[in-house]
Amino acid sequence: LALENEYLAEHKAEVEMEGYEIGLEKAAEFQVTHAAELEKEGLEIVVAGLKKAAPALFAQIETNLIAIVYDLRKYAPKAKINFLATYDPYGRLTGPTELLPGSNELNEELNLQEKSKLKAKVLKGCVANPRPDFNPGTFPAEAVALATLTNMANTNHTNGKADGPDIHPTKLGYEKLAEALKNQCKY
Repeated sequence: LALENEYLAEHKAEVEMEGYEIGLEKAAEFQVTHAAELEKEGLEIVVAGLKKAAPALFAQIETNLIAIVYDLRKYAPKAKINFLATYDPYGRLTGPTELLPGSNELNEELNLQEKSKLKAKVLKGCVANPRPDFNPGTFPAEAVALATLTNMANTNHTNGKADGPDIHPTKLGYEKLAEALKNQCKY
């Protein structure tokens, strides 16, 4: 034991570095071996956190929207204000399960709350919902819609930089958003 302690005292830095490197190797091995489990567990943590944070986030979004509409009403009290709700870019893009499980449900809940609050309070206009085009609710229809209407399936590179995946609409997606406003908010 005395010899081991003497050796450790003289070679402490080497032993620590070797232990550190062995630890890194074991961690990398564990990640490779358990990648699917780690990804699933991480996703579950993210989804649980989103569901927990959603009510407060939705309340803040609604407060901000109502404040904006009130300000608009000051300057154009008789104007009809049209509001475009949101779609879920993290829906069923790659399979029957959403990229972010529960995201379609949360998105629909937010849209319903916005519509209810804005119509009841101050909007005096229309709330258009693009979800039927972007999130038809079934696979593979939703995968096709998200792949063509958003940049979530975009794997192109421009000047060495990835163009996607990106939650924003494609040109066709913007056209669908305009159609939703036009078709759902008729005067």
